[in-house]
Amino acid sequence: MSVGSVMVARPFQAEGGGSNPTPTLQAAKLLLDQDRERAIATLKEHHYTQSVSAGKTHYFEYGQALISFSIPANKNIGKFLLGRKCKVWELSRMWAPDGHDRNLLSKAIAACVRYLKRLEPGVDCLVCYADPNVGHQGGVYRAASWVYTGRSSEVRYYIGPNNEIAARRRFHSGRKILRKAEIEALGYTEAKLPGKHRFARGLTRRARKELEKKLVLTAGRPSRFPSNTEQGTPEAVETKGD
Repeated sequence: MSVGSVMVARPFQAEGGGSNPTPTLQAAKLLLDQDRERAIATLKEHHYTQSVSAGKTHYFEYGQALISFSIPANKNIGKFLLGRKCKVWELSRMWAPDGHDRNLLSKAIAACVRYLKRLEPGVDCLVCYADPNVGHQGGVYRAASWVYTGRSSEVRYYIGPNNEIAARRRFHSGRKILRKAEIEALGYTEAKLPGKHRFARGLTRRARKELEKKLVLTAGRPSRFPSNTEQGTPEAVETKGD
């Protein structure tokens, strides 16, 4: 099983061969040139969106896991999260092959965030999303100490001929841009589904305080992530990310 996909796949292998054991926190690797292109191809093949972000993106490898950070498409997300104009990056893709170490993903997130902070100094906050429409509840982000900030607005998807859910980005990524009529001709029907779970992590003391303030509701209660019963997914089996 892969993160964000139900496909079984071989572990991502960087150039040079050899095994990829779960490494230490300092072992996150920024992928460049051919390694970057292989990572992009792997994500397009195995991530449930079958796409990668079109904007500026950094790709990282940590053991068998691949993680990418991108500039968010929503230019107002910083103001929404922190109440001011600030620098926000999005953990846009995450994938690992079947049989990976139980704690691989939370370790990978921590290591890659550390690297990103050095690579992109001045970033105030990170954001990521977990899509419940494809079975993702965001347990790995909670395990990595990210803060749940509610759901995004409802999103549009396409339901395939075999009842499979396909993200719109699958048909609007890179050079593969299909019109609605062309998508429907393939047997897909457009549908509106519940929004994604949103998580955030402040990278500065100020951002963390602003994020905590944002989470206090008018009634004085902190924002609450749905219980396991409400999610419909037992916490013990939560292994999926974005």
